[in-house]
Amino acid sequence: MTWSDQFKLAASYSKDVNQQLLVACQNLSCDSMLADRVVFFDSIIGTWNHLLVTDLLWLLKLHPATDNETLLKQPKIISPNQVIAAQINEVSELRLAIDQAFIDWIAGLTDQQLDETCHYQSLDDQTMSAPLGRVLQHIFNHQIHHRGQLTALLSQAGVSYGHVDFLQQRQDVVAGSSG
Repeated sequence: MTWSDQFKLAASYSKDVNQQLLVACQNLSCDSMLADRVVFFDSIIGTWNHLLVTDLLWLLKLHPATDNETLLKQPKIISPNQVIAAQINEVSELRLAIDQAFIDWIAGLTDQQLDETCHYQSLDDQTMSAPLGRVLQHIFNHQIHHRGQLTALLSQAGVSYGHVDFLQQRQDVVAGSSG
């Protein structure tokens, strides 16, 4: 399996697991979603927003040609703690748009493009550079890290969210196909 195929698979898996966890969040009250749970981004909604903000930042830096209206109408991101979606339905809409934009963009990437160096500005205005594939790996690792936090928070709230394990989610990979 090529690196471009790996990232296509990662983007698809991310979308599916995000939707699964968002469905699980529908069972929580607004107060429960906003409750301070003594975690880095305070609450379940805060953790979702951190993922939205960082993924939106990366997507717009790496693929500024996106024409997705939902993404383009978002406020300027100034902080990784910024809340841009206060209700779970807003989180769901934006999460789906971001995930689909990643899927659509990554579908057209080649292994050669993944090896190319991309240059970007950090939130504290530092100029950074890395191969695109390494940046994408960082993005997906970051998502996995915070989805792990979300699953712990959902468990603490007594909410069942099902299996999020990659191999259980992607039986086609277990069976040996590349799709």
